Formats: sequence, C-alpha cells, structure tokens
Amino acid sequence: MTVELYAEAPEDIEDLVLAWLLPLAGSPTGLGLERPDGAPLPFRLVTGLHTVDDCNLFAAESLVSVHTFAAKRTLAKRESRLTHRRMLVLARDAMGDVVMADGRLANVDYLEVAEAPHYEDYKTDTVKRYVARYVVGISFVAA
Repeated sequence: MTVELYAEAPEDIEDLVLAWLLPLAGSPTGLGLERPDGAPLPFRLVTGLHTVDDCNLFAAESLVSVHTFAAKRTLAKRESRLTHRRMLVLARDAMGDVVMADGRLANVDYLEVAEAPHYEDYKTDTVKRYVARYVVGISFVAA
C-alpha cells in the first residue's frame, strides 16, 4: 500500500537537543528522554513540551525543557550553568551544524531562552535538579 506523505519535516526537537548536549554529557548514559533510577550523575533530561509546525514557512518552533541533575544542589547548579552555556552556543551560532545520532547534520535557525536555569524540587532528596526552557526554531528538511 502506498500512502502520500509530506516530503519535508522538522528534525525531532528532543533528538536534536540530545545530540547537541552529548559532548557535554560525555556518554549516552549521561543524558536521555527519561532518567532511570540510579542513572549516573550528572544527568541531563530533555523534554519537548510544545511544537508548532508552520507549513507556510516550512519551519517549526519548539519549546524544550532541559533538566540537569546532580547529587548536591551546588553541583546541579554548576552543571546546569554548563548545560545553559552549551545551549547558548545555538543562539550565537544559529545555523551551526548539529551532528545527529545517525550522522546526519541538522541546523537550528534560532534559540531563545524562555526560562534560565532555576532550581526545582525533585521526587527524591538524594538528587537535585535545575531546569531551563528554550524556544528553538528549526527549518523543515527532506524527510
């Protein structure tokens, strides 16, 4: 069965941000879409919260949340600042290459800070968390 599909689509925002943060995390076990119990610290969790696809402009705008976890609040704060500084490179160097997990190159058109890193309680007292949110614009690419 053949079904017509739109020829272009934006990169998956969660996959893009995970790929961008991977060099900071040092290994794939240091970041993800979920934080397994007992995951190594520091850990970075990426969650796409909201995306609008504009089929007239062939672009998408996404709100993405980045959580940085560590064993102590001071360490979580320090790591969240590193995470934030890494994300800010996308604001400064819009259209810079992001190497995706499959080796393809993706680009960010723009990045805006929706919420700078700030402390939020977490479900356990043994893990501390800082959260930041970003608005990321990306163009459609061949799907």
